[in-house]
Amino acid sequence: MLKEHQLKTIRSYEKTAGRFRDTVALLDNYHETYDYLLSLLHAGDSVLDLACGPGNISGYLADRMGLRITGFDLSEHMLSLARARVPTGEFRVQSIIDFSLTVPVDLVVNGFGLPYLDDGQVDSSLAASCSVLKDGGYLYLSFMNGMGEGFEITSFGGAEEFYVHYHDREQVRGKLAAAGCTLIREWTLPYTEPDGSVTDDLILLLQKCIQI
Repeated sequence: MLKEHQLKTIRSYEKTAGRFRDTVALLDNYHETYDYLLSLLHAGDSVLDLACGPGNISGYLADRMGLRITGFDLSEHMLSLARARVPTGEFRVQSIIDFSLTVPVDLVVNGFGLPYLDDGQVDSSLAASCSVLKDGGYLYLSFMNGMGEGFEITSFGGAEEFYVHYHDREQVRGKLAAAGCTLIREWTLPYTEPDGSVTDDLILLLQKCIQI
C-alpha cells in the first residue's frame, strides 16, 4: 500500500507532467547509457518501462529500434503523454512495486523510479523486475546515490513538493545480486540540484543469470 507522502508525490506529478516532459525528460546526459543499452538489444525485443513517465526513455529506444514497449506508471497524465510519445506502446496504470507479467521480457527499464520507494518497496520492485526477465535479459536501473529522504522542490515542479529517497550504491547492488541479476556496467553521472549541490546519479546495467 502506498503511503500518504507517495500519494502526494503522484499528485504533484499529475500537475507537472507537461513541464517534466519539456525539461528534465529532454536532458541528454543519459543518452550514452541508452545507446550502450541499444547495442545489446535486437529488433522485436520486449521492453517493460517502469515509472515510465512521459515515455522519454522508451521513446528514445523505440525511435532507434523496433521494440515492443509496455510502460507502467501511477500518473494518468504521464501515461497520456507516453502514449503520444510512443503510439505503438502499451501504457497502463500499474505500481512498480509488486507487479507481474504473463510473458517474460527482454529488458526492464526503471529510470529513477527507486527514489520514490522506501527500502522495503525497493526489495519488492527489484525482485519483481528480475522475475519478469527472460534468462539472459537486461535490467537498466537509475537512482540517486546517498542516504536520507524527505520532501524536495524540483527544477520543473514550481511550488509542488516531491518525496524523494536516496539509496546506497552497495545496498542496491546487494539486493540485485540476491534477486539473481549480475552487474555488467555502471555509470556515475553528477547532477546539479536546484540549490547548487551535486548529486551522483547512478545507472546500473545488469543481466539476469541464465538458469542451467
